[in-house]
Amino acid sequence: QELSMVEAGEFNSLGKRNGRVYFVETFDTESGIMKNLFLREQDKNGNDNIIFAKEGNFSLNDNKRTLDLRNGYRYSGTPGKANYNRVSFQNLSLIISTTPKLIDPVSHRRTIPTSQLIGSSNPQHQAELMWRISLTVSVLLLCLLAVPLSYFNPRSGHTYNILVAIGLFL
Repeated sequence: QELSMVEAGEFNSLGKRNGRVYFVETFDTESGIMKNLFLREQDKNGNDNIIFAKEGNFSLNDNKRTLDLRNGYRYSGTPGKANYNRVSFQNLSLIISTTPKLIDPVSHRRTIPTSQLIGSSNPQHQAELMWRISLTVSVLLLCLLAVPLSYFNPRSGHTYNILVAIGLFL
């Protein structure tokens, strides 16, 4: 979701690791190409990596979200020291995150017809069948109990049936 909310002229975080922060000067929503990018991240050693690129875009390759950058420079080093390295690049791909495995909606237990769940020996299918049956039975029972429990004679002063109704509801 955060990748679809690219705003030009704002600093935003990128991914959940490395403290990546990026800035985009201009963003074309139709083509998805960002111009004049700035990206800052920290590696495992505590070094800062600062990347400037003329353009870039997000892509999905081999179940990995990547930020593909073109024509830029990467500076890496320790803050406060003069040991920065400068590397120029034509193309640079940064892995942002791996996408979760997509669930096949046809084989998911919540989408399987009840007739197929009845004969299944799979514990997940049996649990789903039990859930479906319990919902139906509880609705029917509460409907049948609603009429007798709703009767209340205000002159009797006894409200036991209301307590029973609340207990059954819970």
